[in-house]
Amino acid sequence: MTQLNWTKEADQWLRDIHAYIMKDNPVAAGQVISGIYDKAQLLMSFPEIGYRYRETPEGEVRVLLYGHYRIAYLYRKADARIDILGVFRENPGCTMPLDDAWHRCISREMIHKRTNL
Repeated sequence: MTQLNWTKEADQWLRDIHAYIMKDNPVAAGQVISGIYDKAQLLMSFPEIGYRYRETPEGEVRVLLYGHYRIAYLYRKADARIDILGVFRENPGCTMPLDDAWHRCISREMIHKRTNL
C-alpha cells in the first residue's frame, strides 16, 4: 500500500478552509474537511486516480477532484509514497483571485506555481 503524507502547507490549507467555512456553518465545515480527507485516503489504494498534471524529477504531480476542490499531490511511484501538496478551491466562472488565501480561482498556472518543486 502507498504511504500518504500531508505537507505542512497542505495541512494549513485544510485549517484555513475549515476556519473560513466555520464562520457561517460549523457543521458544513466539518463535513467538507472530512470529505476532502476521505477522498485523499483513496490515494493509498489508488494512487493514480487523480489526473496527471506534470512530471517532475521527484515524481508525478497529479490532481484529485473533490467537489469544487483540487487536491494536488506528488506521486513518488518508486518509493510508493504520496505527498499532498495543497488543497485548492476552484470557483467556476471566476476570473479574479478572491481575498482569502484558500478561496481562489484555480488554473493550471496556479497549480504549477504552488507545486513548483
